[in-house]
Amino acid sequence: MNFAASNFSFISLFFKADLVVKLVIIILIAASIYSWAIIIEKYKLFKRINGSSNFFEDQFWSQQALSGAIDKEMEIVEKKLTFLATVGSTTPFIGLFGTVWGIMNSFQSIAISKNTSLAIVAPGIAEALFATALGLLAAIPAVVAYNKFTSDSRKYSTRLENFSQSFISIT
Repeated sequence: MNFAASNFSFISLFFKADLVVKLVIIILIAASIYSWAIIIEKYKLFKRINGSSNFFEDQFWSQQALSGAIDKEMEIVEKKLTFLATVGSTTPFIGLFGTVWGIMNSFQSIAISKNTSLAIVAPGIAEALFATALGLLAAIPAVVAYNKFTSDSRKYSTRLENFSQSFISIT
């Protein structure tokens, strides 16, 4: 019983998977880790922005062109958001590719062994579902974070534009 359970651990599934599924899994894990790094980075950035905008005002007053300061600030805020969007939109498909590949392996195992027992089919299906789960694990937080940070970015941009317009009307 313990032997059967260990055959379906994530590590066991990874090492038993063929090269294509291993590459899919590695890509999905790397995308997920980098997405989380961006999520944490952006969370800290927006927390700092919401806590105090003094750093922007100092930059703003020292710049010659009003729109140049805003553009520069928005470039910093929006940096790496494209990666989150890309992970959110592509990793489910990468996971699906791993799923299809794993199921194809299951069918090949059936054909080779001429046996349809669960012991023959289950490893490939488990491998396939593992790839699907990793794809979703990478995509879901990336999409949620992208939407949140894009919304925060728009709010911040509006705030900067309003500040700029107020400044122009004063001078």
